[in-house]
Amino acid sequence: MKKILHLLSGIIIWILFFATGCALVHANILGVEKNVFDLVSFHGWKALFTGILLIFIAMFYLISFGPRRSKDRYIAFDFGDGSVSISTNSILDYIRKLSGEFSTVVSIDPKVRVEKDQISIDLMVNLVA
Repeated sequence: MKKILHLLSGIIIWILFFATGCALVHANILGVEKNVFDLVSFHGWKALFTGILLIFIAMFYLISFGPRRSKDRYIAFDFGDGSVSISTNSILDYIRKLSGEFSTVVSIDPKVRVEKDQISIDLMVNLVA
């Protein structure tokens, strides 16, 4: 949902800047007697509301462009006497540390997927030639 709102606000900002740029170019062409700025008359609260709306759209666009927080996911194993939980980030960190254990491994890039009763780990391993 956040991506869609970011895209829509970006499109609105782009259209407003494009339209303003076209209107400014058209207004400065020699021989043009009436331009868009003569037709639009914003006064008082209309101008204030339009300005505030444009500022909020621009601010929302900048805020939605920021980095996203990663959600900590946990895997829980239930037993008769209790349960054990482990975070997927700790699994990723452990697998990344394994690259230092082997001399031929340059780096390991793991991806953990948690499904109903399974854990899938995909590894991208860079090795020394």
